[in-house]
Amino acid sequence: MCTTESTFLDFELSDKQFENRYAENFTNHYQFHHNFLRAELNTEETLPSNFKNYEEYLCATFPVYIEETQATILIVDNLTFLSAENEKAKDALVLMKTLKQLSTTKGISILVLAHTPKRDDSKPITKNDLAGSKMLMNFCDSCFAIGKSSQDPSFRYIKQLKQRNTEHIYHAENIILCSIDKATNFLEFCFEEFDLENNHLNTNNTINSNEINEQIKLLISEGLNNVKIGDRLSLSEGAIRKRRKKLGI
Repeated sequence: MCTTESTFLDFELSDKQFENRYAENFTNHYQFHHNFLRAELNTEETLPSNFKNYEEYLCATFPVYIEETQATILIVDNLTFLSAENEKAKDALVLMKTLKQLSTTKGISILVLAHTPKRDDSKPITKNDLAGSKMLMNFCDSCFAIGKSSQDPSFRYIKQLKQRNTEHIYHAENIILCSIDKATNFLEFCFEEFDLENNHLNTNNTINSNEINEQIKLLISEGLNNVKIGDRLSLSEGAIRKRRKKLGI
């Protein structure tokens, strides 16, 4: 029997797409721990006749898979793929019930990823932005959302939407700002700073990227540091630092 500590059920990327994220031009591959197991869904296989769809089949085979691998951590990427209509309560209910039961009976930690429908990025992220939000929120212990920042294309912010047994720390007044970087062979989030969510929303006052760069150059010539430039332009220090690095100044 194969023993592993963590299992990543990848319904999003192909082998080559995953490889590209964790390699340098498909060479110098990142070496994952031997206890990390990644699995894909083979959609070319014929669905067993006793199942109506892939969602039902996966829900039935999840417990068998966990038993075979002895996984203690399960990552599902993503819930949206498992059910094309997971905005509907009945679909979210079946999927989340299965995962919740696995967590309880097998004693494993489960991380579930899900996409959100198109939303107004000028407004703060709320629980209602998550597809099938009511049912998903009922069955999860905690929930975090990742939003795009208006300050820089490579910036993302992480916001805490639900917590069952812990303090609510990463709220709208204290979001986690990160940049997406790939210095070598590992695509990752790099922490920049804590900030206000309002600073990263796409408002009517948001100026375009070229205008920001020109203003940064002007303020640098006036002798201002990154913090003061950020204050002038209503941007984070991390955003100024990131743009200066790209501009080579």
